[in-house]
Amino acid sequence: MAGRPVQKSNDLWRFKCYDPGGQGGIHDWYDNLPEDVQAEVDAALETLGNTRGEWPTVLHERLRGACYPLAEIKIEVDQDDLDDEARDIREGAGESEDRKNHYRILGFEGPGRREFTLLCGFKKENNSDYGPACRSAKQRREGVIKDGQRARPCNFP
Repeated sequence: MAGRPVQKSNDLWRFKCYDPGGQGGIHDWYDNLPEDVQAEVDAALETLGNTRGEWPTVLHERLRGACYPLAEIKIEVDQDDLDDEARDIREGAGESEDRKNHYRILGFEGPGRREFTLLCGFKKENNSDYGPACRSAKQRREGVIKDGQRARPCNFP
């Protein structure tokens, strides 16, 4: 197959999941998500895992400020249709009707080459949601750096 590039398995990204002793880690968060959200997480991770260059900003962004040196994986899921009463309340309050639920997975590149460790997941309601999630993810990151056994290969997608 002349002229066709071959993608080697070590060119692909591998995902590790924070999992301290099997409880309280990213798998617990994932397992409690609705199936449609799990499917979107799986699709995003598959896309990122197969990306050879820079990850697309629609799915990934490096964080700054209090969240540095973390990065986020962005999952956007269409909301179920709001009932008429909820729609009227939101429109009456002057709220824009964002038709997406926003989920975030905080993590970091490493500890190994072409590895990304998933540390903490949450549903983003507003920007203040990053505070507790970033603090938790940064503590988890330090734990993974000190003891690589705290992050094992993910059981999904």
